[in-house]
Amino acid sequence: MVLAYSRRRYGSDNISFSSCLKKPFRVLVIMPVNRDHALLCDGIITLLRNHFGFEEMLFTGPSRPMGKLYELTKGYKFLFPDISELPKYGLPNKQYLKRVIDFKPKLALDLEMTEDPHNSIIVLKSGANARIGGERGIGAPFYNIEVRNSPIADIKRKYGDMEEFLANFLIPVSPDGNKFPLKI
Repeated sequence: MVLAYSRRRYGSDNISFSSCLKKPFRVLVIMPVNRDHALLCDGIITLLRNHFGFEEMLFTGPSRPMGKLYELTKGYKFLFPDISELPKYGLPNKQYLKRVIDFKPKLALDLEMTEDPHNSIIVLKSGANARIGGERGIGAPFYNIEVRNSPIADIKRKYGDMEEFLANFLIPVSPDGNKFPLKI
């Protein structure tokens, strides 16, 4: 019901992904709700760390990062709900969404690969022009790009597909067809 309402309320506009990758960068990375799935994002987080600086990227998640996830996101801002901002009915709280919106992201990347509306609502309400997520059948206006996976792929393979897509998305191809690193 919430997804249907949001789909009607928010329209989709044409955007330029290349303009989203021009300075100043503002990248919002929404971590999976499941902590085990978040640990499978290590390749994606490393890739993003190699492209974006400390002030350019904000991670969000359901709780404070610990262990390996803490090491991967060390030095970056990590936004998680305070006690007063805990989700109700599986949806993010207004005060929490305001803190996300205040970051003013140009690109929002949802790393949730399961059917969970929590992250989809954060992506939509973040105000980011470019919204990327795994294919979950939600589509526009929540996401401009959904990374398609095999329907029988396991969760680890889905994160591998997302990492491969982002590597190709962030590393432009020169006119002669050779890849060259994005200069930031």
